[in-house]
Amino acid sequence: MGGDTTIPFTLSPADLKQVMDKMNEIGFFEYPDTFIVPTGDTAAMVTPYPAYKFEVSNMQLNKHLTWEDDILNRNSQAAKLREFMRLIEGIIQSKPEYSQLPPIQGGYI
Repeated sequence: MGGDTTIPFTLSPADLKQVMDKMNEIGFFEYPDTFIVPTGDTAAMVTPYPAYKFEVSNMQLNKHLTWEDDILNRNSQAAKLREFMRLIEGIIQSKPEYSQLPPIQGGYI
């Protein structure tokens, strides 16, 4: 398996606006610091699963949010966070710096 690769990378003001607009749309700042999806009556657990740690700061707000996305159910807050992550991933993957990275090497046993 390969090691980590680190590159200098900065989002443009337009990208940052898009991210902030989505944060406001989904009520990101109202989420608890540790978001746990309620299992409810119907749920499935997945492994491996993505884990996220958000640290957001601007002149007025500071927000820390962690989330382990191991529960699949119809929770609207989780769906909104997944949508938010897809936006961020899409922005990053659209940049030339991303396409110039070496291929991902890894696995799960």
